[in-house]
Amino acid sequence: MATWTGQADVMEHLINTGVDVNSQKREGHSTLHDARQLNHYKIIKILMLRRTDMMAQNLTGKTPHRSGAAMPGRHLAGTGDTGAW
Repeated sequence: MATWTGQADVMEHLINTGVDVNSQKREGHSTLHDARQLNHYKIIKILMLRRTDMMAQNLTGKTPHRSGAAMPGRHLAGTGDTGAW
């Protein structure tokens, strides 16, 4: 739920209490897939710093990079990276 609502502080707390950042839902989407699709850049940054699997594939074979709808030119706060990976 923290991913869907963009609550970065809640995401940090969940990770700190042991939530698996690489777990996948029934359709194979990881937390990173969801954050990418919703353009929640703070969540993406947190997951990247926590070494989430950037190449995790959902059931259709799409990685978070390929499943996202990031806005061109959008920057990940504090990383210097653009949302266009």
